Order: sequence, then structure tokens, then C-alpha cells
Amino acid sequence: MSNAISHGATARITGAGMGIGRAAAIHCLQEGMRVVAVDVLEEKLESLSAEMGKIAPADQFAEALSGNADDLA
Repeated sequence: MSNAISHGATARITGAGMGIGRAAAIHCLQEGMRVVAVDVLEEKLESLSAEMGKIAPADQFAEALSGNADDLA
């Protein structure tokens, strides 16, 4: 079985604005993954973006998208 957390891979995380989704986004970023964060709560994503900007270079934090994940696929 391969490891889901892989340096250089891209993680698309829904519900990334708070709770487990936020923790997963931060963990993936700390492990060297590119992160695409999705949440319906724009203000939560803005907070996450600010926090992630302190952890890793901007090009590693690929995007923060507000809206329904199905609409953004």
C-alpha cells in the first residue's frame, strides 16, 4: 500500500476551513504536499490561507476555493 501523504503530491481537501479538514490541510502542507483547500465558508479559508502562508511558500499552498467542491471539480 502506498502512503497517502507524499512529498510533492497534491492534496485536495474539502471542509478545509475548520476542524479535521483544517488540521489535514496544515499537516499535508507541513509534509511538503501542495494543498488545494475548499470550503463553503470564505472567511474560514481566508484565516487558513493566512496561517498556511506562515508555514510554507505560496506556491506550495496551491489554492483556497470557496464554494461547493462538486462545482469546483
